[in-house]
Amino acid sequence: MTQLPANSAGMFRLFRNADAVLMSRITQLVSQADRDASENFDKPSCLAAALSIALSCAFTNLTLFLTYRLQLNHSSVINRVKKAHTDPTTPINARILTISVSPDTAGEYIPIMNCIFAAKKD
Repeated sequence: MTQLPANSAGMFRLFRNADAVLMSRITQLVSQADRDASENFDKPSCLAAALSIALSCAFTNLTLFLTYRLQLNHSSVINRVKKAHTDPTTPINARILTISVSPDTAGEYIPIMNCIFAAKKD
């Protein structure tokens, strides 16, 4: 059975039990996360792969937008472009936000920079 907190004298029994179980599970999760972090410290973060996928999606959307823009003589295409973008004459500007909480690794630097340079090509 889980150990009850010391300050639980005036607590309802079910709340006290739920509190004890919750605290023990949180402690288990934190210790498991610490073990996982120390085991996976040297493994790559897959940030370059995720960035490549995001760039592919942005490029696909831009390609579809430009295809619709070239076919503006069809009314159904005009309606789809108006729904997707307010002004069909201006290009779509895609943005990707990257938040990384893992430590930087030297092995990921070159693939990430390749993705960034590929995105900057005109």
